Amino acid sequence: MEKEELRNCVIEYSTKTMFGGKNYNKFVEKFVFICRKLNKIICCTSLGEYGLPSKEWFLTHCPDKSVKGYHGFCKWCGLEDILNKTKKEYLTKEKVIKIIYNMQSKINRPLMYDDFRYPKEDEVGITTIKRYWGTMNKMKKDLGLQVVQEDMTCKHIDDVNLIIEGIKKACDKIYEKENRKTVMTKDIEKYCELNVGCGAIRKALSLANKTLREVVADYGFVLQNEGNGLVYHFADGETTKSSYELMFTNKLREYGYKYNIDYQRDVRYRTFINYYDGLLDCDYVIKNVNGENVYIELAGMLKSYENKYNTVEEIKSNSKRKYAIKLHEKEEMLKEYELKYYILFPLELKENKMDKLFDRIGIKRIKKVKESSLLNIE
Repeated sequence: MEKEELRNCVIEYSTKTMFGGKNYNKFVEKFVFICRKLNKIICCTSLGEYGLPSKEWFLTHCPDKSVKGYHGFCKWCGLEDILNKTKKEYLTKEKVIKIIYNMQSKINRPLMYDDFRYPKEDEVGITTIKRYWGTMNKMKKDLGLQVVQEDMTCKHIDDVNLIIEGIKKACDKIYEKENRKTVMTKDIEKYCELNVGCGAIRKALSLANKTLREVVADYGFVLQNEGNGLVYHFADGETTKSSYELMFTNKLREYGYKYNIDYQRDVRYRTFINYYDGLLDCDYVIKNVNGENVYIELAGMLKSYENKYNTVEEIKSNSKRKYAIKLHEKEEMLKEYELKYYILFPLELKENKMDKLFDRIGIKRIKKVKESSLLNIE
């Protein structure tokens, strides 16, 4: 069966099943069914691609509280035979090389460390790279792939000035490409040529009694926390108020969608729900997706709480609990009117997952837009 068929498969609920809780039951049975069909365990970072909840959701709601970790959950599901089979099928270096070449063929830039950080089913992780080559750059040289720059791990760099210079160059690129001086850690990781994450950068800076925020500020930029509060004003009138909204809007524009023509923002529910006269609004209404409007809510506020969305009473933060309650109110209206909708949580809103997310929603490219035209900050 194709992935889309597996994603859409419906498993009938059986009262005789060993799993407790009807909704949890259905998802577990679907998980087991797909794993059996594939004859392998679904990679935990790919669960959403099969229409399944996150591993955190499975673990949080598991009736057996002694179950720990994804491996333990798979054993609890009765998939130990597949786990053992997977364990024996150790990837040879030849297979790894083939996978790496395939990964490189899918992108229009040199492979970077982050491409191996959270591997999908058809990818390999950084641990595999280290097992066979020791470092990223040794692997690239061996396979004839482009080395962007000697990475810090390979050269054992402890030169703080070199690190600061790398941060400044990243800031320059952000300003040049996106016309902004408010930056996030993921921006620095995206544009920095040192080929390391911000965690390693922060650690190196701390040895010189410096912080990443200070270095960015000294260069005339502002380091913004991820999530809510990141405001951008586009020249056509659209305003995004979080990093998640900015990412989603940028992707829509990259696909050729125009604000207030192909999609609308902050649309009041009372404009399409007849009985409702309150002030709740919908983050995005995307027009004519396979012949119908699609309603999108970005649940960025529920970062770290997304696995508790269906058990609101367990959310400790008052503001996030109130937000979740309002989101449930929105969802009930969307369901009642049988509208096509998606509530997207932070785990799904990753830059390297956006194309797959759009494919799942059904958003197709209208035309290509140059990267430099995506942002026009006033």
